[in-house]
Amino acid sequence: MQKRKQVRWKIDKTLSPELSKTVEEASTPFGVLARLHKMFVGTTKLSLVRQLRAVNKMRYEKGMNLLTVIGELKRGFTKFENMGMPLLDILKPYILVLVLDNTFENILRAPFSREHIVGI
Repeated sequence: MQKRKQVRWKIDKTLSPELSKTVEEASTPFGVLARLHKMFVGTTKLSLVRQLRAVNKMRYEKGMNLLTVIGELKRGFTKFENMGMPLLDILKPYILVLVLDNTFENILRAPFSREHIVGI
Protein backbone atom coordinates (compact mmCIF):
# COMPACT_ATOMS: atom_id res chain seq x y z
CA MET A 1 0.00 0.00 0.00
CA GLN A 2 2.85 2.37 0.84
CA LYS A 3 4.48 1.72 -2.53
CA ARG A 4 1.23 2.50 -4.34
CA LYS A 5 0.94 5.83 -2.51
CA GLN A 6 4.49 6.71 -3.47
CA VAL A 7 3.80 5.93 -7.11
CA ARG A 8 0.59 7.95 -6.96
CA TRP A 9 2.44 10.89 -5.42
CA LYS A 10 5.06 10.76 -8.21
CA ILE A 11 2.35 10.68 -10.85
CA ASP A 12 0.51 13.62 -9.33
CA LYS A 13 3.75 15.57 -8.97
CA THR A 14 4.93 15.09 -12.55
CA LEU A 15 1.67 15.26 -14.50
CA SER A 16 -0.23 18.34 -15.53
CA PRO A 17 -3.83 18.70 -14.25
CA GLU A 18 -5.29 17.32 -17.50
CA LEU A 19 -3.10 14.24 -17.44
CA SER A 20 -3.70 13.74 -13.74
CA LYS A 21 -7.44 13.81 -14.42
CA THR A 22 -6.92 11.21 -17.14
CA VAL A 23 -5.12 8.92 -14.71
CA GLU A 24 -7.87 9.32 -12.10
CA GLU A 25 -10.74 8.58 -14.49
CA ALA A 26 -9.26 5.48 -16.09
CA SER A 27 -9.63 2.31 -14.08
CA THR A 28 -6.78 0.34 -15.66
CA PRO A 29 -3.34 1.21 -17.05
CA PHE A 30 -4.62 0.26 -20.49
CA GLY A 31 -7.37 2.84 -20.14
CA VAL A 32 -4.80 5.46 -19.23
CA LEU A 33 -2.72 4.60 -22.29
CA ALA A 34 -5.76 4.65 -24.56
CA ARG A 35 -6.83 8.07 -23.28
CA LEU A 36 -3.31 9.48 -23.61
CA HIS A 37 -3.08 8.07 -27.12
CA LYS A 38 -6.33 9.82 -28.07
CA MET A 39 -5.19 13.07 -26.47
CA PHE A 40 -1.82 13.24 -28.19
CA VAL A 41 -2.00 11.07 -31.28
CA GLY A 42 -5.64 11.41 -32.20
CA THR A 43 -8.05 8.72 -33.17
CA THR A 44 -6.85 5.27 -33.98
CA LYS A 45 -6.31 3.84 -37.43
CA LEU A 46 -9.24 1.54 -36.79
CA SER A 47 -11.67 4.46 -36.61
CA LEU A 48 -10.19 5.83 -39.85
CA VAL A 49 -10.83 2.46 -41.49
CA ARG A 50 -14.40 2.40 -40.15
CA GLN A 51 -15.08 5.89 -41.52
CA LEU A 52 -13.55 4.98 -44.87
CA ARG A 53 -15.72 1.86 -45.03
CA ALA A 54 -18.82 3.94 -44.21
CA VAL A 55 -18.05 6.35 -47.05
CA ASN A 56 -17.36 3.47 -49.44
CA LYS A 57 -20.72 1.85 -48.58
CA MET A 58 -22.63 5.03 -49.39
CA ARG A 59 -24.59 4.63 -52.59
CA TYR A 60 -27.32 6.70 -54.15
CA GLU A 61 -30.52 4.75 -54.57
CA LYS A 62 -33.35 5.84 -56.79
CA GLY A 63 -35.89 7.85 -54.85
CA MET A 64 -33.42 9.24 -52.33
CA ASN A 65 -32.78 12.93 -52.04
CA LEU A 66 -29.53 13.74 -53.83
CA LEU A 67 -28.77 16.68 -51.54
CA THR A 68 -29.02 14.39 -48.52
CA VAL A 69 -26.52 11.96 -50.04
CA ILE A 70 -24.10 14.77 -50.88
CA GLY A 71 -24.51 16.19 -47.36
CA GLU A 72 -23.66 12.81 -45.81
CA LEU A 73 -20.65 12.54 -48.08
CA LYS A 74 -19.47 16.00 -47.01
CA ARG A 75 -19.84 14.97 -43.37
CA GLY A 76 -17.72 11.92 -44.09
CA PHE A 77 -15.04 14.12 -45.66
CA THR A 78 -15.14 16.42 -42.63
CA LYS A 79 -14.73 13.46 -40.27
CA PHE A 80 -11.69 12.33 -42.24
CA GLU A 81 -10.14 15.78 -41.96
CA ASN A 82 -10.91 15.97 -38.24
CA MET A 83 -9.23 12.59 -37.73
CA GLY A 84 -6.04 13.90 -39.30
CA MET A 85 -6.43 12.44 -42.78
CA PRO A 86 -7.00 15.40 -45.09
CA LEU A 87 -8.36 14.56 -48.50
CA LEU A 88 -7.09 16.35 -51.56
CA ASP A 89 -9.77 18.52 -53.15
CA ILE A 90 -9.08 16.85 -56.47
CA LEU A 91 -10.18 13.45 -55.07
CA LYS A 92 -13.58 14.55 -53.77
CA PRO A 93 -15.35 14.61 -57.18
CA TYR A 94 -14.06 11.11 -57.93
CA ILE A 95 -15.49 9.81 -54.67
CA LEU A 96 -18.80 11.51 -55.51
CA VAL A 97 -18.81 9.73 -58.88
CA LEU A 98 -18.36 6.40 -57.07
CA VAL A 99 -21.36 7.15 -54.87
CA LEU A 100 -23.68 8.10 -57.72
CA ASP A 101 -25.16 5.45 -59.96
CA ASN A 102 -25.81 5.31 -63.70
CA THR A 103 -28.93 7.50 -63.55
CA PHE A 104 -26.62 10.52 -63.49
CA GLU A 105 -24.75 9.76 -66.72
CA ASN A 106 -24.81 13.41 -67.77
CA ILE A 107 -22.85 14.28 -64.60
CA LEU A 108 -20.52 11.31 -64.86
CA ARG A 109 -19.69 11.77 -68.54
CA ALA A 110 -16.60 13.81 -69.34
CA PRO A 111 -17.46 17.16 -70.97
CA PHE A 112 -14.97 16.57 -73.81
CA SER A 113 -14.25 13.48 -75.77
CA ARG A 114 -10.74 12.14 -76.23
CA GLU A 115 -10.55 13.64 -79.74
CA HIS A 116 -11.00 17.15 -78.35
CA ILE A 117 -8.27 16.67 -75.79
CA VAL A 118 -5.69 15.03 -78.06
CA GLY A 119 -6.56 17.22 -81.05
CA ILE A 120 -7.22 14.41 -83.52
